[in-house]
Amino acid sequence: MKNNILIIMPRFNGYEKILEAEACKQYDFVHTIFYDEMVFFSLKKMPIFAKGIIYFVQCLISGNPHENKWFIKLRDFFLSLYAFPKFNKWISSKINPNLIYDSVVVIKGYGVSEKLIKSISTRHKSFYQWDNIVHFPSTLVFSRFFDAVYSFDKTDAEAMGWLFLPNFYLSHVHEFQSKSNDFFFVGVYSELRFEVLTDLVSWCSSNEYTYFIKLYAPCLQESDLITNEKVSKEKYNEMFKQSKYIVEITKNEQDGYSQRYLEALDNRSLFVVASAPNHVSDEGRLFSLLEFKLKERVEIDVLLESELSETEEKLLRICDVSNWLKILSGDKGAIYFQNYTK
Repeated sequence: MKNNILIIMPRFNGYEKILEAEACKQYDFVHTIFYDEMVFFSLKKMPIFAKGIIYFVQCLISGNPHENKWFIKLRDFFLSLYAFPKFNKWISSKINPNLIYDSVVVIKGYGVSEKLIKSISTRHKSFYQWDNIVHFPSTLVFSRFFDAVYSFDKTDAEAMGWLFLPNFYLSHVHEFQSKSNDFFFVGVYSELRFEVLTDLVSWCSSNEYTYFIKLYAPCLQESDLITNEKVSKEKYNEMFKQSKYIVEITKNEQDGYSQRYLEALDNRSLFVVASAPNHVSDEGRLFSLLEFKLKERVEIDVLLESELSETEEKLLRICDVSNWLKILSGDKGAIYFQNYTK
């Protein structure tokens, strides 16, 4: 067992706790720095003149401004002046300057400075980008100061010369149960998701498929799809395990495996992608919603009962949280196959 590890990452859906629990199995001493991004990076905390400029630009942009490259530049400019320095000072205050870490793992890293990264004493330093670089281009500045840089996105990994590594998942293979529900999707509301899922619910009703589909939108009127309350983690996990077909609605720029895909494989469910055709393969348990609708139910049942392919089995072994953390911490004994790093 190695001596110590430092993990720096934002809080998100409890994933940080999963990593912390795994790290405690692999290291004698685990130092974690978890933070709420909204506490440090909320645009509402900007000076009045900055908020005015940001609001004006937002009004000129259709769709989500945080996916617009010009807005992202403006956002990062103001945050670099008024938020990033405070954030890095806070992170720095949590680090023991007299300790040499065996491993340092930084996940996402938005707002982290080059100076902070260079100041951490460690034998191995890795960075994992779990979002598209187009959304957080500021991380490019400090990425060269790591021993290894990984991305969940194939295109980003190739373009930046990084290593491709899908995100981790926590296996529940020992918790199999009968699947009483057909389609499953839970997520935050967006116009695209609402449009896709409204059509899917209508199709399900016409073709006698059951579904558990919820879009979280606290300001919209509740309906069969819309909920003002977040689905609890317990309810989410319960319905996920009971579902045959896990729906994914991805951004067009995304090219990689999501955690939901890995969890679907582990659950022996089928993974149905409603957008971004670059995700759809010709075999295995991943295919498009359009393709699903064209299949006979008996054919789908056969697919559901089929064994995982060799590639899918390998993917699960690599991305199991235990092996995934070993990869990032520089453990040469970790499973990692080369055709996924190119």
